Amino acid sequence: MGVVIKQSSISGIVTYLGAFIGFVNSVLLFPAFLSTEELGLIRVLPNIAFMLLPLVQLGTSQALLKFSPEIKKQQNGLPQLLGLITLSTLLGAILMSLGIVLFKADFVALFETKSPLVNNYIPVIVALIFIVAIYSLVETYSRILLKIIAMNLIREILLRILTGIAVLLYFYELIDLDTLVYGLILIYGFCLMALIVYLMFLGELRFSFRFSSVSRELMYRMANFSLYSIIGASGAYIVLNIDQVMVTSLLGLDENGIYSTSFYFAVMIELSKRPILQITTPLISQAFENNRLADVQKMHRQLSINLMIIASLFFVGIVANLDNIYALMPNGSDYSLGRNVIIIIGISKLIDMTFANNSEIIVMSRYYRFNVVSIFCLSMIMVVLNSYLIPIYGMDGAAMATLLSISVFNLVKMTFLRWKLNITPFSISTLKMLGIFGVVLFMGLYLPYCYNTYIDLMARSGIITITLGVLVLGLRISPEANGIYNKRIKPKLPW
Repeated sequence: MGVVIKQSSISGIVTYLGAFIGFVNSVLLFPAFLSTEELGLIRVLPNIAFMLLPLVQLGTSQALLKFSPEIKKQQNGLPQLLGLITLSTLLGAILMSLGIVLFKADFVALFETKSPLVNNYIPVIVALIFIVAIYSLVETYSRILLKIIAMNLIREILLRILTGIAVLLYFYELIDLDTLVYGLILIYGFCLMALIVYLMFLGELRFSFRFSSVSRELMYRMANFSLYSIIGASGAYIVLNIDQVMVTSLLGLDENGIYSTSFYFAVMIELSKRPILQITTPLISQAFENNRLADVQKMHRQLSINLMIIASLFFVGIVANLDNIYALMPNGSDYSLGRNVIIIIGISKLIDMTFANNSEIIVMSRYYRFNVVSIFCLSMIMVVLNSYLIPIYGMDGAAMATLLSISVFNLVKMTFLRWKLNITPFSISTLKMLGIFGVVLFMGLYLPYCYNTYIDLMARSGIITITLGVLVLGLRISPEANGIYNKRIKPKLPW
C-alpha cells in the first residue's frame, strides 16, 4: 500500500484543493453571476457528452486497463494497444456524431418542452463528445502508468479555474452567452492538450499502429471484453448523469441549476474515493493477474473503513452546516430548495464509499460480465425510478431514485463477491464506525447556534472534526489512521 498511500495522498490534496475552488464556484461565484437557467445549461451539456462516452469509446477504455498488465510483458506492446484503442475511440466518436445528426429530431424532442435552450447548442455536445472521449482514454493511460497527480491537477483544478474565469467574463459582459457555452469546447480542449503535453514531456505517450504484439487471440478476448464493457460502462455513465439530464428534460434548466448545485455538495463526500481508486484499480488488476486474492481482500477492507471515515466526516460536516451554507450563498433562498437533495444524495454517497471498490474488483476479475449486467440493470432501474419519482417529488424524486438504486446495487455486488471470491468489505470496525457516525451526527445537528454565521461554521466544523478524529483514533477503527497519527502528527504535538 506504500505506492497507494503516497500517490493517493498527494492526489487527495489536489482533489480537495479542487473541491475548494469548486466550492467557491458553486457557492459564491455561479449563484451570484448566473441565473439558475444559465447554470443548468452549462452543467447539463457536458453531462450529456459524458453519458454518451461509453458508446463513443466502444468499451475500449476499460480494455486498456484490463489487458495492460498482460501486454506490457511484450516488446512495444503497450504503445500498440494504445494506438489500437485510440483508433477505436475516434471511430466511435464519428459514429456517435453521425447518430446525433441522423436522429436530431428525436434528440430535440427530449428538451423541446421544458428546456428548449439546450437544443441551440447541439454542436457543442458533438464537439465535447470527441474531446471527453480522447481525454478519458488519456486519463486511463495515465492511471496505468500510475501518473495520476498531474491528471488530477488538470481535471480538479485547471478545469474549474478556467470555467470560473469564463463565468466572470460573461458576468462583466466581455462575452455573451453563446461565447460562454461554446467556450466549454475550448476549456475541455485545453485540459486535454495539457495532459497530452505532460505525458509527452515525460516521454511516456507512445503510440504504435503496427499491431504485431496484439495477437488474434488477444484481439478476440479484447473485443469480447469491450462488448460487455460498452453495456456496463454505458450503464455506469447513465447512473452518473441521468438524473441531471432527466431533471432538465422533465422540470427545466432552472431546476437543474438548483439540483446540480445541491448535487455538488453531496459529491464532495466521495472526493477522496476518486484518487484512491485511480491508483488501486491497476494494482487490483495486477493482483488478479498474479492470482493474489488475499491482497485484493486486504485492500478492499482497508479502503472500505478508511473511505467510510472520510465520508462520515464530510457528510456530518455538510448536513450540520446547511443553514450556514445557504446564508453564505448569493440567492441562497433559491438554492435552499435543494436541501433534501443534499441529504438524500449524501446518504447514497456515504453508502457507496462504505462498500468501497467492489465494482472495480468485479471488473478486474474473471466475473466482469456480472458487473456489466448488474450496472446495465441498475441504469434501467434508475431511468424508471426517475421517470416515476421526478414528476411526483420533483428534484427530491431524482435524489430518491439515486439512493434506492445505489443501495440495492451495492448490496447485490457485495453478495456476489462474497459468494464467488469470499471477499467482503466489512469487519467489526465497520460497526464501530457506524456508532461513531451516529454520535457525531446527533451532536453536529443539535449544537447551539453561535451568533455569527462564519464563527458558527468554523466552530461547528471544528468540533465535528475533533470529536470524530478522537473517537476513530481512540477506538482504533483504522490501523492506517492510527499509523499516520503516530508517525506524522503525534511527534509534532506540544504535549
